[in-house]
Amino acid sequence: MAPSIDKVEVVLLSVPRNRGMAPAENLLVRIYSNDGISGVGACQYESRYGETGSEAAHVIAKHFTPLLLKENPLNIETIMAKLDAFMPEHLASKAALDIALHDLKGKMLNLPVYELLGGRARDRVQLLAPQVSRGEPVEQAREAARLIGEGFKALKLRVGGADVEKDIQRVKEVRQAVGTSVEIRIDANEYHAPASAVGLISRLEPYDLAWVEDPIPGGDIEGFATLRGKVRVPLEAGQLGSPNDVLRYIRMGAADCFKIKVVRGGGLLKLKKSLAIAEAANMSVVSGSGGDNDINFAAEVAINGSSRHMSRACESTGAWFIYSEKSRLVKEPIVVKEGYAYLRDKPGLGVELIESDFNKLAEKFPL
Repeated sequence: MAPSIDKVEVVLLSVPRNRGMAPAENLLVRIYSNDGISGVGACQYESRYGETGSEAAHVIAKHFTPLLLKENPLNIETIMAKLDAFMPEHLASKAALDIALHDLKGKMLNLPVYELLGGRARDRVQLLAPQVSRGEPVEQAREAARLIGEGFKALKLRVGGADVEKDIQRVKEVRQAVGTSVEIRIDANEYHAPASAVGLISRLEPYDLAWVEDPIPGGDIEGFATLRGKVRVPLEAGQLGSPNDVLRYIRMGAADCFKIKVVRGGGLLKLKKSLAIAEAANMSVVSGSGGDNDINFAAEVAINGSSRHMSRACESTGAWFIYSEKSRLVKEPIVVKEGYAYLRDKPGLGVELIESDFNKLAEKFPL
Protein backbone atom coordinates (compact mmCIF):
# COMPACT_ATOMS: atom_id res chain seq x y z
CA MET A 1 0.00 0.00 0.00
CA ALA A 2 1.38 3.38 -0.99
CA PRO A 3 1.99 5.82 1.86
CA SER A 4 -0.46 8.68 2.23
CA ILE A 5 -1.18 11.54 4.61
CA ASP A 6 -4.18 10.81 6.77
CA LYS A 7 -4.00 13.43 9.51
CA VAL A 8 -2.66 16.96 10.13
CA GLU A 9 -2.55 18.60 13.56
CA VAL A 10 -1.83 22.24 14.35
CA VAL A 11 -1.44 24.09 17.65
CA LEU A 12 -0.47 27.62 18.58
CA LEU A 13 1.56 28.14 21.76
CA SER A 14 2.72 31.14 23.77
CA VAL A 15 6.23 30.23 24.90
CA PRO A 16 8.06 32.27 27.57
CA ARG A 17 11.48 33.69 26.72
CA ASN A 18 14.45 34.98 28.69
CA ARG A 19 16.31 38.30 28.58
CA GLY A 20 13.27 40.48 29.18
CA MET A 21 11.58 39.37 25.96
CA ALA A 22 7.83 38.87 25.67
CA PRO A 23 6.51 35.34 25.14
CA ALA A 24 6.66 34.17 21.53
CA GLU A 25 3.92 32.75 19.31
CA ASN A 26 5.08 29.28 18.32
CA LEU A 27 3.02 27.38 15.78
CA LEU A 28 3.52 23.61 15.63
CA VAL A 29 2.22 21.23 12.99
CA ARG A 30 2.35 17.45 12.82
CA ILE A 31 1.68 15.39 9.71
CA TYR A 32 0.81 11.67 10.00
CA SER A 33 1.24 9.03 7.34
CA ASN A 34 -1.18 6.11 7.11
CA ASP A 35 1.40 3.81 8.74
CA GLY A 36 1.38 5.87 11.96
CA ILE A 37 4.68 7.69 11.43
CA SER A 38 4.56 11.46 11.98
CA GLY A 39 6.72 14.49 11.29
CA VAL A 40 6.80 17.83 13.11
CA GLY A 41 7.32 21.36 11.79
CA ALA A 42 7.18 24.75 13.46
CA CYS A 43 7.45 28.48 13.17
CA GLN A 44 8.04 31.21 15.72
CA TYR A 45 6.04 34.13 14.40
CA GLU A 46 7.24 37.66 13.77
CA SER A 47 5.04 40.44 12.39
CA ARG A 48 7.20 40.78 9.29
CA TYR A 49 6.28 37.27 8.14
CA GLY A 50 3.05 38.62 6.64
CA GLU A 51 0.72 36.50 8.78
CA THR A 52 0.08 36.07 12.48
CA GLY A 53 0.25 32.75 14.24
CA SER A 54 -3.54 32.58 14.53
CA GLU A 55 -3.93 33.34 10.83
CA ALA A 56 -1.43 30.61 9.99
CA ALA A 57 -3.19 28.08 12.22
CA HIS A 58 -6.50 28.89 10.49
CA VAL A 59 -5.03 28.64 6.99
CA ILE A 60 -3.36 25.31 7.76
CA ALA A 61 -6.45 23.79 9.39
CA LYS A 62 -9.08 25.06 6.94
CA HIS A 63 -7.28 25.35 3.62
CA PHE A 64 -3.98 23.45 3.50
CA THR A 65 -5.02 20.30 5.36
CA PRO A 66 -7.68 19.26 2.78
CA LEU A 67 -5.01 19.62 0.09
CA LEU A 68 -2.55 17.47 2.06
CA LEU A 69 -4.84 14.56 2.91
CA LYS A 70 -4.35 11.43 0.78
CA GLU A 71 -1.16 12.83 -0.79
CA ASN A 72 1.99 10.69 -0.75
CA PRO A 73 4.18 12.38 1.93
CA LEU A 74 7.34 11.36 0.10
CA ASN A 75 6.44 13.66 -2.82
CA ILE A 76 7.30 16.95 -1.13
CA GLU A 77 7.88 18.83 -4.40
CA THR A 78 4.41 17.93 -5.69
CA ILE A 79 2.72 18.74 -2.39
CA MET A 80 4.35 22.16 -2.00
CA ALA A 81 3.56 23.04 -5.63
CA LYS A 82 -0.07 22.20 -4.90
CA LEU A 83 -0.12 24.53 -1.89
CA ASP A 84 1.62 27.30 -3.85
CA ALA A 85 -0.90 27.04 -6.68
CA PHE A 86 -3.77 27.35 -4.23
CA MET A 87 -2.27 30.22 -2.20
CA PRO A 88 1.03 31.85 -3.25
CA GLU A 89 1.32 33.78 0.02
CA HIS A 90 1.65 32.42 3.57
CA LEU A 91 5.26 31.34 3.17
CA ALA A 92 5.78 30.86 6.91
CA SER A 93 2.84 28.50 7.42
CA LYS A 94 3.88 26.56 4.32
CA ALA A 95 7.40 26.41 5.72
CA ALA A 96 6.10 24.75 8.89
CA LEU A 97 4.40 22.12 6.72
CA ASP A 98 7.52 21.71 4.56
CA ILE A 99 9.65 21.09 7.66
CA ALA A 100 7.12 18.56 8.96
CA LEU A 101 7.11 16.75 5.60
CA HIS A 102 10.91 16.54 5.60
CA ASP A 103 10.89 15.25 9.18
CA LEU A 104 8.25 12.68 8.24
CA LYS A 105 10.08 11.58 5.08
CA GLY A 106 13.34 11.21 6.99
CA LYS A 107 11.64 8.99 9.55
CA MET A 108 9.93 6.92 6.86
CA LEU A 109 13.24 6.34 5.07
CA ASN A 110 15.27 6.12 8.30
CA LEU A 111 17.48 9.02 7.18
CA PRO A 112 18.41 12.38 8.74
CA VAL A 113 16.90 15.37 6.93
CA TYR A 114 20.34 16.55 5.84
CA GLU A 115 20.64 13.33 3.82
CA LEU A 116 17.44 14.26 1.98
CA LEU A 117 18.89 17.70 1.20
CA GLY A 118 22.12 16.52 -0.41
CA GLY A 119 24.03 14.57 2.19
CA ARG A 120 26.39 15.42 5.00
CA ALA A 121 28.69 18.23 3.90
CA ARG A 122 30.16 18.82 7.37
CA ASP A 123 29.94 17.33 10.85
CA ARG A 124 29.21 20.61 12.60
CA VAL A 125 27.70 23.95 11.66
CA GLN A 126 29.40 27.17 12.68
CA LEU A 127 27.06 29.52 14.55
CA LEU A 128 26.89 33.27 14.81
CA ALA A 129 27.33 34.51 18.36
CA PRO A 130 24.16 35.79 20.04
CA GLN A 131 23.63 39.36 18.90
CA VAL A 132 25.37 41.92 21.09
CA SER A 133 22.65 44.19 22.43
CA ARG A 134 22.89 47.90 21.79
CA GLY A 135 24.42 49.81 24.66
CA GLU A 136 27.49 51.78 25.57
CA PRO A 137 30.30 51.01 23.10
CA VAL A 138 32.78 49.88 25.77
CA GLU A 139 30.23 47.52 27.31
CA GLN A 140 29.37 46.09 23.90
CA ALA A 141 33.05 45.53 23.20
CA ARG A 142 33.45 43.71 26.50
CA GLU A 143 30.47 41.45 25.72
CA ALA A 144 31.80 40.77 22.21
CA ALA A 145 35.17 39.74 23.58
CA ARG A 146 33.48 37.40 26.07
CA LEU A 147 31.57 35.66 23.28
CA ILE A 148 34.69 35.22 21.19
CA GLY A 149 36.32 33.69 24.25
CA GLU A 150 33.53 31.08 24.28
CA GLY A 151 34.49 29.88 20.81
CA PHE A 152 32.39 31.98 18.45
CA LYS A 153 34.16 33.31 15.39
CA ALA A 154 31.50 35.63 13.98
CA LEU A 155 29.52 38.48 15.55
CA LYS A 156 26.60 40.67 14.58
CA LEU A 157 26.15 44.22 15.83
CA ARG A 158 22.94 46.18 15.50
CA VAL A 159 23.30 49.75 14.32
CA GLY A 160 20.78 52.05 12.68
CA GLY A 161 19.58 54.97 14.70
CA ALA A 162 19.72 58.72 14.93
CA ASP A 163 23.06 58.67 16.76
CA VAL A 164 25.35 57.71 13.88
CA GLU A 165 28.46 58.75 15.81
CA LYS A 166 27.66 56.28 18.55
CA ASP A 167 27.02 53.53 16.05
CA ILE A 168 30.43 54.08 14.52
CA GLN A 169 32.02 54.10 17.96
CA ARG A 170 30.32 50.78 18.75
CA VAL A 171 31.84 49.13 15.71
CA LYS A 172 35.27 50.65 16.39
CA GLU A 173 35.35 49.49 20.01
CA VAL A 174 34.20 45.96 19.15
CA ARG A 175 36.74 45.56 16.36
CA GLN A 176 39.53 46.67 18.68
CA ALA A 177 38.32 44.26 21.37
CA VAL A 178 38.04 41.12 19.22
CA GLY A 179 40.93 41.61 16.81
CA THR A 180 41.14 41.31 13.05
CA SER A 181 40.40 37.60 12.63
CA VAL A 182 36.78 37.75 13.86
CA GLU A 183 34.01 38.25 11.32
CA ILE A 184 31.77 41.21 12.16
CA ARG A 185 28.37 41.62 10.53
CA ILE A 186 26.31 44.77 10.87
CA ASP A 187 22.51 44.90 10.89
CA ALA A 188 21.10 48.39 10.30
CA ASN A 189 17.56 47.08 10.74
CA GLU A 190 16.17 48.90 7.66
CA TYR A 191 16.61 52.23 9.44
CA HIS A 192 18.20 54.48 6.83
CA ALA A 193 17.27 56.07 3.53
CA PRO A 194 19.84 55.47 0.76
CA ALA A 195 21.45 58.90 1.22
CA SER A 196 22.05 58.56 4.97
CA ALA A 197 23.08 54.93 4.55
CA VAL A 198 25.93 56.02 2.27
CA GLY A 199 27.26 58.27 5.01
CA LEU A 200 27.14 55.57 7.68
CA ILE A 201 28.56 52.74 5.59
CA SER A 202 31.39 54.84 4.17
CA ARG A 203 32.57 55.65 7.66
CA LEU A 204 32.48 51.95 8.62
CA GLU A 205 34.91 50.94 5.85
CA PRO A 206 38.04 50.96 8.09
CA TYR A 207 36.64 48.19 10.31
CA ASP A 208 36.74 45.33 7.78
CA LEU A 209 33.09 44.31 7.98
CA ALA A 210 31.76 41.13 6.40
CA TRP A 211 28.69 43.05 5.24
CA VAL A 212 25.96 45.47 6.26
CA GLU A 213 22.52 43.86 6.44
CA ASP A 214 19.44 45.85 5.42
CA PRO A 215 20.73 49.41 5.73
CA ILE A 216 17.51 50.49 3.96
CA PRO A 217 14.04 48.87 3.77
CA GLY A 218 14.28 45.44 2.20
CA GLY A 219 11.56 46.05 -0.36
CA ASP A 220 13.48 48.92 -1.94
CA ILE A 221 15.49 46.87 -4.44
CA GLU A 222 16.21 49.92 -6.61
CA GLY A 223 17.51 51.70 -3.52
CA PHE A 224 19.76 48.74 -2.73
CA ALA A 225 21.15 48.82 -6.26
CA THR A 226 21.84 52.55 -6.05
CA LEU A 227 23.43 52.24 -2.63
CA ARG A 228 25.61 49.31 -3.71
CA GLY A 229 27.13 51.47 -6.42
CA LYS A 230 28.21 54.09 -3.87
CA VAL A 231 29.79 52.03 -1.06
CA ARG A 232 32.62 49.52 -0.78
CA VAL A 233 31.33 47.46 2.14
CA PRO A 234 29.27 44.48 0.88
CA LEU A 235 25.49 44.73 1.24
CA GLU A 236 23.37 41.86 2.48
CA ALA A 237 19.67 41.63 1.67
CA GLY A 238 18.02 39.99 4.65
CA GLN A 239 14.26 40.36 4.12
CA LEU A 240 13.83 37.68 1.48
CA GLY A 241 11.00 35.27 0.86
CA SER A 242 10.70 33.13 -2.25
CA PRO A 243 13.43 32.24 -4.75
CA ASN A 244 11.95 34.93 -7.00
CA ASP A 245 13.09 37.56 -4.46
CA VAL A 246 16.67 36.29 -4.75
CA LEU A 247 16.49 36.39 -8.53
CA ARG A 248 15.20 39.99 -8.56
CA TYR A 249 18.09 41.21 -6.39
CA ILE A 250 20.62 39.42 -8.57
CA ARG A 251 19.18 40.75 -11.82
CA MET A 252 19.28 44.32 -10.49
CA GLY A 253 22.76 44.00 -9.00
CA ALA A 254 21.27 45.07 -5.69
CA ALA A 255 23.16 42.94 -3.15
CA ASP A 256 26.41 41.10 -2.52
CA CYS A 257 24.96 38.32 -0.36
CA PHE A 258 21.69 37.10 1.16
CA LYS A 259 20.16 35.96 4.42
CA ILE A 260 17.23 33.61 3.94
CA LYS A 261 15.50 32.06 6.95
CA VAL A 262 14.04 28.59 6.45
CA VAL A 263 10.70 29.82 7.79
CA ARG A 264 10.43 33.14 6.02
CA GLY A 265 11.88 31.59 2.87
CA GLY A 266 9.00 29.13 2.60
CA GLY A 267 10.71 25.99 3.88
CA LEU A 268 13.66 23.73 3.16
CA LEU A 269 12.67 22.95 -0.41
CA LYS A 270 12.38 26.61 -1.42
CA LEU A 271 15.57 27.52 0.42
CA LYS A 272 17.45 24.88 -1.54
CA LYS A 273 16.19 26.53 -4.73
CA SER A 274 17.16 30.01 -3.50
CA LEU A 275 20.56 28.67 -2.55
CA ALA A 276 21.09 27.19 -6.01
CA ILE A 277 20.25 30.53 -7.64
CA ALA A 278 22.65 32.41 -5.36
CA GLU A 279 25.39 29.82 -5.79
CA ALA A 280 25.10 30.10 -9.58
CA ALA A 281 25.65 33.85 -9.17
CA ASN A 282 28.61 33.19 -6.82
CA MET A 283 26.89 35.00 -3.94
CA SER A 284 27.02 33.97 -0.29
CA VAL A 285 23.93 32.83 1.59
CA VAL A 286 23.45 32.59 5.34
CA SER A 287 20.32 31.50 7.14
CA GLY A 288 18.78 31.45 10.59
CA SER A 289 16.96 33.71 13.01
CA GLY A 290 17.48 34.96 16.53
CA GLY A 291 13.90 33.82 17.17
CA ASP A 292 14.16 30.18 16.06
CA ASN A 293 12.73 27.52 18.33
CA ASP A 294 14.34 24.08 18.63
CA ILE A 295 12.44 22.59 15.68
CA ASN A 296 13.32 25.45 13.36
CA PHE A 297 16.90 25.31 14.64
CA ALA A 298 17.09 21.63 13.72
CA ALA A 299 15.90 22.50 10.21
CA GLU A 300 18.50 25.27 9.91
CA VAL A 301 21.26 22.93 11.06
CA ALA A 302 20.12 20.32 8.53
CA ILE A 303 20.30 22.64 5.54
CA ASN A 304 23.57 24.25 6.63
CA GLY A 305 25.04 20.83 7.31
CA SER A 306 24.10 19.60 3.83
CA SER A 307 25.40 22.54 1.77
CA ARG A 308 29.05 23.27 1.06
CA HIS A 309 28.07 26.70 -0.26
CA MET A 310 26.58 27.74 3.10
CA SER A 311 29.99 27.98 4.71
CA ARG A 312 29.49 31.16 6.77
CA ALA A 313 28.16 31.15 10.34
CA CYS A 314 24.46 30.30 10.64
CA GLU A 315 22.41 32.96 12.43
CA SER A 316 20.00 30.60 14.19
CA THR A 317 20.64 31.68 17.77
CA GLY A 318 17.15 31.70 19.29
CA ALA A 319 16.53 28.21 20.62
CA TRP A 320 19.60 27.87 22.78
CA PHE A 321 19.90 31.51 23.82
CA ILE A 322 16.50 33.08 24.48
CA TYR A 323 14.54 30.07 25.74
CA SER A 324 15.02 28.71 29.26
CA GLU A 325 15.21 24.97 29.87
CA LYS A 326 11.54 25.04 30.92
CA SER A 327 10.58 26.57 27.59
CA ARG A 328 12.43 24.19 25.28
CA LEU A 329 10.02 22.31 23.02
CA VAL A 330 12.14 19.18 22.49
CA LYS A 331 13.53 16.57 24.85
CA GLU A 332 17.13 16.55 23.63
CA PRO A 333 17.99 19.78 21.80
CA ILE A 334 20.66 19.92 19.13
CA VAL A 335 24.05 20.11 20.85
CA VAL A 336 25.64 23.57 20.79
CA LYS A 337 29.23 23.78 21.99
CA GLU A 338 31.98 26.36 21.57
CA GLY A 339 30.29 28.15 18.71
CA TYR A 340 29.13 25.09 16.73
CA ALA A 341 25.98 22.99 16.35
CA TYR A 342 26.58 19.28 15.84
CA LEU A 343 24.74 17.14 13.29
CA ARG A 344 22.98 13.98 14.46
CA ASP A 345 22.48 10.62 12.79
CA LYS A 346 18.89 10.25 14.01
CA PRO A 347 16.13 10.00 11.38
CA GLY A 348 14.24 13.14 10.41
CA LEU A 349 15.15 16.36 12.18
CA GLY A 350 16.69 14.39 15.03
CA VAL A 351 14.58 16.01 17.75
CA GLU A 352 11.49 14.84 19.67
CA LEU A 353 8.78 17.02 21.21
CA ILE A 354 8.62 17.15 24.99
CA GLU A 355 4.97 16.12 24.76
CA SER A 356 3.35 14.16 21.94
CA ASP A 357 -0.17 15.34 22.79
CA PHE A 358 -0.79 18.78 21.28
CA ASN A 359 -3.58 19.45 23.77
CA LYS A 360 -1.14 18.98 26.64
CA LEU A 361 1.36 21.29 24.94
CA ALA A 362 -1.39 23.91 24.69
CA GLU A 363 -2.06 23.51 28.41
CA LYS A 364 1.64 23.93 29.20
CA PHE A 365 2.04 27.02 26.99
CA PRO A 366 -1.43 28.64 26.88
CA LEU A 367 -2.16 31.69 24.73
